[in-house]
Amino acid sequence: MSNTNEKSGTLSPTEVAQIELELAQTREDEFDALDLEWKRERDKMAASPVSAPSLDMVGQSPSSLAEEYEQRRTVHRFKESMVQSRWSSARDSVRADGTTLSDAFRDTSANIPAVQHDFAASSANENEQQETERTVHVERTVTREVSTRTAPRDTSHTRHR
Repeated sequence: MSNTNEKSGTLSPTEVAQIELELAQTREDEFDALDLEWKRERDKMAASPVSAPSLDMVGQSPSSLAEEYEQRRTVHRFKESMVQSRWSSARDSVRADGTTLSDAFRDTSANIPAVQHDFAASSANENEQQETERTVHVERTVTREVSTRTAPRDTSHTRHR
């Protein structure tokens, strides 16, 4: 049976999942490299000399250091957004070219005959059946007790005075 929502992808769900895992690992590796680069940049800025307010020594003023920090941080954030954008684009492309697991599950479930099963009603019927069985058991027990108590007693073995 063919599903109208089915993609005409060339990649199987397993292949799509494998490629997505590889893309995610590449993305994580790129983010790790960017984080390392950012830490190095911060360390460079921290090690740069800052002039003392009373001395006219060579070095950066605190305001120019703050500006440099913001510029470098902006560049870092831009690089992060580019990595995320490339990853999202690659992931979307893979999903468009193949069948994702959710597509496969949806297509498979669409081909399974619908089984109407009302769990609440089933549970209620089961509880009712168990209650009926308990009632029957109690009635039989009571009936036996009543019949043994009301049955004529055999007095042949007792002595009469």
